[in-house]
Amino acid sequence: MAPKPTTGSLAVLVSAAAQGSGAVSITGPGGYRQRITSSTTLSTLAPGSYTIATDTTQRLQDSIVGFRALVGTVNGMGATGSVTVTAGDTARAAVAFGVHRFGGLVVGGSDSNEVLEVMPGQLSASGSITPAADIDSVVAHPAAVALDGGGNLWVVSYDGNSIAMFTAAQRATARGRVAPAVLITGLQHPWGIAVDGSGTVWVANQLNNTVVGYTASQVAVSGSPTPTVVLSDTTVAQAYLNSPSGLAFDAAGNLWVANNGGFIDEIPRAQLAASGAVKPAVVDSNPMVQPSALAFDAAGNLWVTGYNPPSFVIEYAQQQLATSEVTPAVTLTMSALGPSARLWGIAFDRRGYLWTVSTRALAAYAFSPAQLAASGSPTPTTTLTITSPAHGTGAQGVLLDPFVLLQ
Repeated sequence: MAPKPTTGSLAVLVSAAAQGSGAVSITGPGGYRQRITSSTTLSTLAPGSYTIATDTTQRLQDSIVGFRALVGTVNGMGATGSVTVTAGDTARAAVAFGVHRFGGLVVGGSDSNEVLEVMPGQLSASGSITPAADIDSVVAHPAAVALDGGGNLWVVSYDGNSIAMFTAAQRATARGRVAPAVLITGLQHPWGIAVDGSGTVWVANQLNNTVVGYTASQVAVSGSPTPTVVLSDTTVAQAYLNSPSGLAFDAAGNLWVANNGGFIDEIPRAQLAASGAVKPAVVDSNPMVQPSALAFDAAGNLWVTGYNPPSFVIEYAQQQLATSEVTPAVTLTMSALGPSARLWGIAFDRRGYLWTVSTRALAAYAFSPAQLAASGSPTPTTTLTITSPAHGTGAQGVLLDPFVLLQ
């Protein structure tokens, strides 16, 4: 009589994605460990339960925003699974790899109370598009948007005197009303927002001409906390904070403010530690432009949108940022968008394209690096006309969101 089998086998079928397959780790009784990258049958295994885990750490950076992730599933379920090996038999497991593309473009529909997410595949060519996700009718007049280091999206509610936070998971599946994960109230018509490296959320209050900072612990849960820092302007003419609308941090941690009343200021990092009257290191008065929002490009140059007709986009070169009252290095006149585009938000993608939005259209416009090299009146390289259930006709906030996995 043949001896009774004491070991078994495990056949693992690995199906690769077009971009390849990741590694598969198998662990089991007696400290058994094996790592494979293709279909394999493992023999002489001790009977018992074996855990199969896929390597989901592979990331390929996208050229516009976000990244592609190689994701594996075991037996059609999750990234890990288990199978039981019995003596004298062959257990089977199927591992399939696919690609998930993270990233999108956030647009705040200012008159329709929508926060929209556009898929990265829709960003390379002009056209009329339907957003992949839509947080609808929750934030009253979303005037600005910002991301924190954890991938949470902060949205300013101008009419609601509040800021709301939505996680990446909430944004990915948004189809209508979505309750914010955190809601901070007690602001005074907030217009701009930025998050620094320590997680402090900074908000520009248009109504009382202040900039306030909430620490990460203060915004961890909903409420109406007293800001840890309140920056004010004690000059009679409100020469520094005059309808503050846009906020952005430079690489050194200094806070730049676009004031719709006509000024662009740099508040040194040292002044952000405690409440008080601001004493900007740099002040540029530009009432012709009527600054609304600002952003830094990869080289450290400062770009500002201007609300005055026909609207403007201006650049202060990095070497100009230490001096007050300088002439912008580049001035782009937005006459190609019509007599009164009324530009607001501004952001850069990984290609160096500048994205902006108009308060007079639910649309996003992109300009290539070549168009940003010299002053002129360029026509956008890309124009995305966005359709939405709420039929919005204007936008204010815009940013590139590398965290969201849109359905």
